[in-house]
Amino acid sequence: MKHELSHIYIREKSPYGDIPRWLDEGIAQYLAGELRFELIWDLAWASANNNLIPLDYLSFYIPESYPFQGLGYIQSLSLINYLINQYGKDNLIKLLDSLKEEIDFEDAFEDVYKLDLKEFERNWKDKIKVKYGWVFILFSSDIFWFLVAVLFLIAVAKAMYKIIKSKRKKEENESEYSDEEIPFEEWYFSDDDGNNNKKNSF
Repeated sequence: MKHELSHIYIREKSPYGDIPRWLDEGIAQYLAGELRFELIWDLAWASANNNLIPLDYLSFYIPESYPFQGLGYIQSLSLINYLINQYGKDNLIKLLDSLKEEIDFEDAFEDVYKLDLKEFERNWKDKIKVKYGWVFILFSSDIFWFLVAVLFLIAVAKAMYKIIKSKRKKEENESEYSDEEIPFEEWYFSDDDGNNNKKNSF
């Protein structure tokens, strides 16, 4: 519901409809508080492999086929987050207000942010690469936690092996001592305390 109401709000702010799809969908997701971790992972993976959807394409279309549909939405949200974090909410509102007039979006964008869309896209991509690089992918993937679990099990196995080996060695030493032959004379003439006291013969 919040998402759809956000679209209505955006249309009211810009009645002429010259709004890129990424801006429309990104603002709607931002206002609705929509954010899913699995889509962030898709964004990180696409960025690391240079497979992000070009901004020119997202201006007109959000891909509808999997997996690019999710990527298109998370890119749109990420672009809005970047605009707000770098330049503030006031400038975004100023951009929407400027679209109330029948002017070109690119001209309005350059007027508010003092850079063109190509430069904005490059700056955003650089930010994404730093924020969601291979380190993020590694630490957030199932493969990483599988390897951690394997290494933990190996460490436990090694510790158990050492304990068992030490216990067996101790048992072997005790067994050797108990099986040691005691001379008959020493056994026969020893008292109950084990002292070798020689007794008188008949």
